[in-house]
Amino acid sequence: MAQLKTGTTIGGRDIVQELDSHKAAAAPHSGHETPSGAQTKANAAEANAKGYTDTHAGTKNTHGVGSGYYIAKTSRSDQLPAWNDVQGKPSNFTPSAHKSTHASGGSDALTPSDIGAETPAGAQAKAEAAAGAVQAELDAHLAESAIHKTSDVIRTETKTKLKVEVISSSVSETPDAGRIIFDTSQGKFFGGNGTEWV
Repeated sequence: MAQLKTGTTIGGRDIVQELDSHKAAAAPHSGHETPSGAQTKANAAEANAKGYTDTHAGTKNTHGVGSGYYIAKTSRSDQLPAWNDVQGKPSNFTPSAHKSTHASGGSDALTPSDIGAETPAGAQAKAEAAAGAVQAELDAHLAESAIHKTSDVIRTETKTKLKVEVISSSVSETPDAGRIIFDTSQGKFFGGNGTEWV
């Protein structure tokens, strides 16, 4: 198909120029957009779209994030950050003081068994057992006649072995009846009568 060249005229009119003017005219093409009008509308549409997008991106509530918070970069679909997504978190967390919560009546009270401590009943049983053992030792000690002699027997017996305690001073010692000590600070022997050293 032959094409018209610029400069082709009919009746003194440039045919190519006439066709271009005809295509650019709004009339008689009712409702047709001119190239310049279409460009203006396209520019306006682009500006409106950009403005809407910027507003949407800057509105936190659109993404379910309230005021004072920010959209997080997270691997979770609910927008809540996963533990591994949190940056700069410490490796150790020092607990705040809370011993009152572990006390009796506290919100997280501990029992003796929780920390390996003795229960009151167990402690009482052990105390009673220890007291019984001490009493038995004391009874056996008091029954040793070779140690606990009366003052009359001590004065008259010549073969009885006596228990003599060597101490630095009798001042801080209790003068139990029948007790014999050697006070190195005075260089003397003393016997207790239950009240004083004699």
